[in-house]
Amino acid sequence: MEGKAATPLAMLPSAIPDLETKELHVDGHYLHLLINHIPILGIPASILVLLYGLLRKQKEILRLGLLVMLVSGGVAFPAMKTGHEAEEKVEHLAGVSEHWIEEHEKVGDTATWLAVAAAGLALVGLLIQFINEKGATRVAILALVVGLGAGYFLALTGQAGGRIRRPELRPKTTGAQGAGERESHEGREHEGREDDDDEHERRRPPAVKQPAKQPAKTPEGGGNKGK
Repeated sequence: MEGKAATPLAMLPSAIPDLETKELHVDGHYLHLLINHIPILGIPASILVLLYGLLRKQKEILRLGLLVMLVSGGVAFPAMKTGHEAEEKVEHLAGVSEHWIEEHEKVGDTATWLAVAAAGLALVGLLIQFINEKGATRVAILALVVGLGAGYFLALTGQAGGRIRRPELRPKTTGAQGAGERESHEGREHEGREDDDDEHERRRPPAVKQPAKQPAKTPEGGGNKGK
């Protein structure tokens, strides 16, 4: 009697890879990496949808654009808050530029508050759309203008964030900025080498002391044998 063919459910365990990490560790750094692209991509997308809705005078499209702007702008605030924890995780790593961390944080603060303002206007536009259509259109136009500013600063924020650990994305620097980046990089490399040396010293097995050699004893009377 022929054996039954293996069912897909029976084959499932063998298809799952044997992962070393089976637990999901979520912290501020991980969340920042997950959500920071939502406002960077969502705000420009909402601007395009709002423009289309305004030009075509379609309330449903306008409502969709306001909704996308509300969600995208709202996510900008937790992205900023988790960014501070991410900074603490990477600022001491080799190859990380402290200059671009500061630039990323400075531009990101401006982008966040503009995105939050755009999200607030989008919320107002959604709430009054069913009451005052003309008023909702004016609010949508205002949200569009603020969103343009937010989108610009969000693009700068993403650019600065990419340059933190990607030297090929950084512009060629000269003068004080370039010297500062080199000193920061060399300092972190020096700290890393010192840590490696300390770790190597800790792992090195203790040296075994060799017993001191005792001088050979001369037999008594050995010097008188020739007499």
